[in-house]
Amino acid sequence: MKLSGRIFTFVFLVSALALSAAAPAAGAAKAKVPTVKSLLGKQFTSVSVSGSPIIKGRTIGLRFFRHADNPSRPKKPTMVVTGGCNAQGTGFRVRRGRLVSRGYWEGTKIGCSIDPDPWLRSKFKKGLKARVKGNRLILSRPADGVKFVFRRVAPKASTLDQEPIVEEDPIVEETPVATGDPATAESLDGKSFESVKVIGQQLKKPIELGFTTGKLNRNDEDGKQAEGFILTARLGCNWMGGEYKLENGQLTWLDVMQTDMWCEYDKDAWLYDLLHGGVTATTEGSRLYLTKDTTQIVLEQV
Repeated sequence: MKLSGRIFTFVFLVSALALSAAAPAAGAAKAKVPTVKSLLGKQFTSVSVSGSPIIKGRTIGLRFFRHADNPSRPKKPTMVVTGGCNAQGTGFRVRRGRLVSRGYWEGTKIGCSIDPDPWLRSKFKKGLKARVKGNRLILSRPADGVKFVFRRVAPKASTLDQEPIVEEDPIVEETPVATGDPATAESLDGKSFESVKVIGQQLKKPIELGFTTGKLNRNDEDGKQAEGFILTARLGCNWMGGEYKLENGQLTWLDVMQTDMWCEYDKDAWLYDLLHGGVTATTEGSRLYLTKDTTQIVLEQV
């Protein structure tokens, strides 16, 4: 979509010139260099894109917020680019008036016959001159003939660090009760489960858990790679896995590693904190109950 230019009539121009002789004219809004802080919590969609035939006619979206690619790490400034082929996420910074991507790009893995994603990534990696004028964000690389004009479409954030808003299942208002007998690592080994109910937390996707034995990320007393019980988990985004212990019905995730895929709406950190902090694990029939305080995950064996 192209921006339509303003049409000024001859009469208007004459009037404006006459007024300027009598009083200072009100200056047009000046373009400013954005900061990382000023971009966080905001969303933009393109109204004009130029620089390559591969993006002609496309609408590019930008979103800025904080995200952690690992539950144990702090959230960092992240941007998401959409409208090419895939939704792509990466870190970003503003340096010397340029918006520059920072770190690895992660996202969806859709195959497209015409894929502008590599081209888009290359421009953000090199850096784009960034200016804000009103509700417009203008990114450009004059030497390459690249220019993106965006308008802000996100509602005004109550804070600049606002997380994306998503529709999730409502919180189940119940008092969790540990049901069944205390679980053991031996009774869970080789089994997989999927959540059928969660009390005390809103989730968009089911929790998947798998219990197995294998090589651990540490050595035993003899200096050899240790083997033991491993718990893997997924909540619609990354796979997490690591050693766990289960004693007297208390399950605790220990050394956890995970894949590094960017996901806009994930609860990985919540699940990690819950299991790493320890939960009461009980079983009844084909169900596994993980309970802690006002939170309970009910899982069915699959």
